[in-house]
Amino acid sequence: PPTNYIYEYKNQNMNIKYEIDFKRKGFTKRDIRKGAYFLIDQFREGKKYGFLDNINETKKFISFSYVKIAGLNSFVLFSKITHKVADFSDILSKVGLQKAEPLTTIGEDFLCVLYPSKITGEERNKINQILNLTIPVNENSNPLILVIQITED
Repeated sequence: PPTNYIYEYKNQNMNIKYEIDFKRKGFTKRDIRKGAYFLIDQFREGKKYGFLDNINETKKFISFSYVKIAGLNSFVLFSKITHKVADFSDILSKVGLQKAEPLTTIGEDFLCVLYPSKITGEERNKINQILNLTIPVNENSNPLILVIQITED
């Protein structure tokens, strides 16, 4: 079922460490009892969110993705210090890398991937300028692996 829990495995025990509250967009137990077809329809129509995935934690942040609408994952960053939540793409859009997807963490940094085939020619041109690459990125380029440091303002 599309639960909103992040578990921690410690000392051979599995316990809930965090609960993600999607408010009205989260699935209820009643929704889940209605069955898989109902749940799929809710995702298709963008009425409900869920299916946490790609969970990463650093000393300062928790990041995860979830299904926002069928076929579209949204990546979120939660600050453990300020308790603020931000969409990862909104943060990265400040530097023109909004389509980068976080994969994992390295210390306090985020290892992200950017697929040139999934972005427009205009976005590729902007990335070539931002990153000052010696070999320009085009639609046939391999994915870019980026190490991104995020600081709180």
